Amino acid sequence: MHLFVVRHAPAQVSGLCYGQLDVPVAPAAEEAARVAIASIDVLGPASSQALPFASIVTSPSARTRTLAEAMARALGLPAPRIDARLRELDFGRWEGRTWEELERDDGPAFSEWMTSWQHARAPGGEGVGDLMLRIQGLLDETRTPCLLVTHAGPIRVLRALIQKRTLGDVWSEDVPHLSVEPLTGECHRPRKAAL
Repeated sequence: MHLFVVRHAPAQVSGLCYGQLDVPVAPAAEEAARVAIASIDVLGPASSQALPFASIVTSPSARTRTLAEAMARALGLPAPRIDARLRELDFGRWEGRTWEELERDDGPAFSEWMTSWQHARAPGGEGVGDLMLRIQGLLDETRTPCLLVTHAGPIRVLRALIQKRTLGDVWSEDVPHLSVEPLTGECHRPRKAAL
């Protein structure tokens, strides 16, 4: 398995619970693409002849899709393929609410999620195990090196699956914005204990 991942530009919101909710990001797509492409230069020259991938797959979220489209144009690649499995974790009824509101209004559920994040789920949302299954399904179908334009949660899950690490190992790791990261390894199906 040989993939490349990049996280969207920084969100321009603060103190807000969001996963699949569309939020504004900056810089704009064209500038963000230039920054991301410059990070590919560290891996080798960023020309279409020398790129280590020939296609781009993106989450459908506006913050990822617009970056993927701008990168494809700049690199002379085909239009990105959209795959909903690359979406961020779905926080259900918590999407768009502040962390303060959640703690105040949904205290017990919020506290459970904060302490048992590997197994709990937001009301009406999904759990980390659901995210892992989505990403595993995508990996099962991936045959050639490509660039995945996605979010912090999916990138952490990709690290765990491809590098044979547990979610506990990767969940607190930094996922920089607009920095293309290579992921290489033997993908495996996680055991429940690995969550």
